[in-house]
Amino acid sequence: MTDFVSLRKVSFDTETTGPNPNEDRIVTAALIARGAGRPDKVMTWLINPGIPIPKEASDVHGITDEQAAEGALPKDALDDIADRLAAALRHGMPVVAFNLSFDWTILARDLERNGLLPMADRLPGATSLPLIDPHVIDRQVDKYVKGTGMRKLKPTAERYGVELADWHTAEADALAALLIAEAQFARYPQLQTYGPQQLFAAQRAWRAEQQAGLQQWFRTAGHPGAGRRPEQGHRRLVAAHPAPAERSLVMRISRRQYIELYARALAERNQARQERADARSVCRDQADQMESLRDQLTVAKRRPGAGALAAVEGPSLFQRLSLSERARRSLAEQLAAVQASNEAMCREARSSVEVTA
Repeated sequence: MTDFVSLRKVSFDTETTGPNPNEDRIVTAALIARGAGRPDKVMTWLINPGIPIPKEASDVHGITDEQAAEGALPKDALDDIADRLAAALRHGMPVVAFNLSFDWTILARDLERNGLLPMADRLPGATSLPLIDPHVIDRQVDKYVKGTGMRKLKPTAERYGVELADWHTAEADALAALLIAEAQFARYPQLQTYGPQQLFAAQRAWRAEQQAGLQQWFRTAGHPGAGRRPEQGHRRLVAAHPAPAERSLVMRISRRQYIELYARALAERNQARQERADARSVCRDQADQMESLRDQLTVAKRRPGAGALAAVEGPSLFQRLSLSERARRSLAEQLAAVQASNEAMCREARSSVEVTA
């Protein structure tokens, strides 16, 4: 990747009616274009969400229902925001947002709610986008930040030496995210080695890993050692994860290749299940045969020297059994062979269970 600080890039932030990106609405939004030796360009929107703004949300961003009533219609503002984001991405400009998944999701839901073209249709053919989330990167490069709430925007900015006079407006938060990202690329030069597609894939993997760690932390709360934040987990567990470069190689497969690999793994699993069922069926048949031979041998031992076996089938089998000593030895050998075969088959079945579990 070209030196990130010198790249022309866009930062994006929203202030909303609440914390649920699937249900709440955008109230204000900001885009800031910066870099490439050109002046910064700041674009902001005040939007009438069409629903009351809860006091808790107004206390954070300062926008009341009365102010929002003077805002633009959602359809007009949202369409403009989406168009400008899509244009930046089509030109290869990185788009930065702190906790990007929230802003991207709430924009997607608002576009859908207002019957507007989704981002995917504004970016036809795009499989991976130059999206950058300083929040995800921070959790990856600095796993052991101590203190509740220290991953939020303001304390994260302070750790990277970013200072702003005003917080919790869309414009200020967008600028803070941009400055944090620039500081991260300067502090951790390995980030420069990623191409846009690689970094996008790596961030998705990092975020999935972080979410899994958070869920594990909540599941284990109340157990010995509970109460540690996920980023304070045991260092040996972190060391076991692949390095970023290795992880990016793993992620460089197309969706079609992923589907093919998944289908192949599913077919192999089903085949292993069928083989396991067949092995168990044979085990049962062998056990039945062994039990029958054991019964026959017991009867033969009770009636020694009776001559050759007259018949081995029919309803009066045991009544007609008459075995010589040689015949009894042969029957014992058959029993041992069946028992050995049965044990081997059961071992194979157990092995199949262990491999495919």
